Amino acid sequence: MNRRLYLKSCFAMGVSSIAFGNLYPRNLLAGTLNNDSQEDRQLRFSIALKNPSNMELHDQFLWIYIPATSSKQHLKNLNASIDFDLETDILNQNIMKFEFPKIGPLSTKIINVTAQIGMIREGKTESVEKSVWLQAEHLIESNNLQIKLLALQLKQDTDANTCRGIYQWASEHISYAGYIADDLGALYALNQQRGDCTEYACLAAALARANGIPARMVGGYVSDKDFV
Repeated sequence: MNRRLYLKSCFAMGVSSIAFGNLYPRNLLAGTLNNDSQEDRQLRFSIALKNPSNMELHDQFLWIYIPATSSKQHLKNLNASIDFDLETDILNQNIMKFEFPKIGPLSTKIINVTAQIGMIREGKTESVEKSVWLQAEHLIESNNLQIKLLALQLKQDTDANTCRGIYQWASEHISYAGYIADDLGALYALNQQRGDCTEYACLAAALARANGIPARMVGGYVSDKDFV
């Protein structure tokens, strides 16, 4: 992900460029629709699940995040080419769960998904208990002395200007390392001055929290129109 987009997010999903077949809807979101949408936006994506071995695989599962419902957007409908269950994580974010009783040797399962999003005309700011996003936690080591000292250097006259300073500092001092499979966190990014989008976001959140500014990481894709 381009490092200058590391704080922006809308949707979390795995994407590959695969032609779409017919989609069979499972409207598990009945009762969540509203009429306060300025426009609808459609997102389509495909995921290829491959078995690279010469052995048949049994009881395989795949979980993927789907576009969230928030103060600015509303998940209106969700379709997939195969059956799925809808689950939530500890932050109440929606996840599609796919189950594959068996996947043949050297074969590929393709899943096509379409999500319809209503962009809310006048969304209200979400009310969150600030203390939740001020505490140090795994990978966001805002109570570390090095991070606190840097946060103090970056503190400005307003929270907004402090956030701009944090963003600018991270953009200029952290080298983009390409995709890293493991999440390494804010302290790693500060000490090594390198990382991928996760390390940029961890460090930005940690520096904000160390300055008393509630901050959290959000991962995903940004789209201002229909998107495949």
